[in-house]
Amino acid sequence: MVGAPKMDGAAIIRIAVDQIDVSDDRLRALKPDQARAIGQAIQADRQYDPIAVTRLPGKQRFLLVDGLHRLEGCRAVGLPEIEARLVPSDRDSRRRQEVLSAWARADHDAFDKAAQVAAMAGMAQQPAFADDEETASAMIALAAGWDEAACEALGISRRSLFNYLKIHRFYSDEQKAILRTAAMASELVPLIRLAALPPEDFDRA
Repeated sequence: MVGAPKMDGAAIIRIAVDQIDVSDDRLRALKPDQARAIGQAIQADRQYDPIAVTRLPGKQRFLLVDGLHRLEGCRAVGLPEIEARLVPSDRDSRRRQEVLSAWARADHDAFDKAAQVAAMAGMAQQPAFADDEETASAMIALAAGWDEAACEALGISRRSLFNYLKIHRFYSDEQKAILRTAAMASELVPLIRLAALPPEDFDRA
């Protein structure tokens, strides 16, 4: 893209991929093979689901809010532009968009889901939820005491909610990377069992 992004109708714009930054605190880990496959699909056909970006006050570049694998897929196959929609720039709104979008995807691993559960619980007291009564109710219930309504809203059991928070707090980033490399990050139960081991047994395992 040369110059300003051009409008393609309503709220959809086309942005140069090299004008989009990605923050370090994403809730989902990048899976390069998956990203490349998505990029190849976009290249062969077209992008059917725009990513979400924002522009922080005083900044010229865009910040990614939702669509990491679509964005990195386009980078991987050399596509210069990507379709995007602009969302509010305040942090609560951006985090809310990322969390709820990521939770709806079925391809992320247990560590990704654990990060999202933790973020949901942490956002329960944020005013950004005031305009969404159903979501606010579920998230407040989740943070306040593992209410059944929150479990139902997220589609997982009370025990799973507790376990996701447990592995989110227990594993270091280095340990998560090791377990992902060993293809052990997709199942919650083995991760819980591993977390129960003493440190020396964890390293040996």
